[in-house]
Amino acid sequence: MKFATNTVKLSKFGMVYYNNVLCIAFLLPGALVRGEWQAFMDTDELHTNGYLLWNVFAGALGFLLNFSSLHCVAVTGPTTYAIVGSLNKIPVSLFGYLLFKATISSDTWFFMSVSLAGGFLYSYAKIISSNKKEAIVQVSNDQSIDSKDEGVVSKGKIETRKMVSLL
Repeated sequence: MKFATNTVKLSKFGMVYYNNVLCIAFLLPGALVRGEWQAFMDTDELHTNGYLLWNVFAGALGFLLNFSSLHCVAVTGPTTYAIVGSLNKIPVSLFGYLLFKATISSDTWFFMSVSLAGGFLYSYAKIISSNKKEAIVQVSNDQSIDSKDEGVVSKGKIETRKMVSLL
C-alpha cells in the first residue's frame, strides 16, 4: 500500500475518491440482494432535508477519515498503521470499563494482554531494525583512511585532505 501511494500518479484526493467508488461495487449488490435498497426507497422518513444533511455530513467525515488513513499509511507503512489500529482498542475498552461500568470478561483481559504484548514486540523489532540500519550506514561511512590523509566526513561522503608535514 505504501508503494502504491507513493508511485501511483493520482493525487491523494483521487485515491480516496476511487477507493470510495470501488466500495460501491461491493456494497450495492449486497444492499440489493438483502432488500435494503427497497426499504430505503419505501421509508418516507429517510427522504427529508434533515436526513440528507446528516448523510452528507457523515459522508464528508468518512471521506476525510479515508483521506487521513491513506496519508498515515503512506507516512508510516501498512504494518505500523495496522498495529496502531489494533492497539487503540485497549484504551477504548478500559475507558468503557471505567466510565460506563462495562463488563470485561477474562477472555477479553487475556486478548487485550496478547494485543499489548504484540504491540511491545512489534515496537522492539522496529527499534532493533532501526539500530541495524544505523549501524550499516555508520560502517559504510567508516572506511579505512590512509595514515597520511585526514578524513573529513561531509554529508555522508568521505573527502580526504593531505596533512602538511612540518618537517
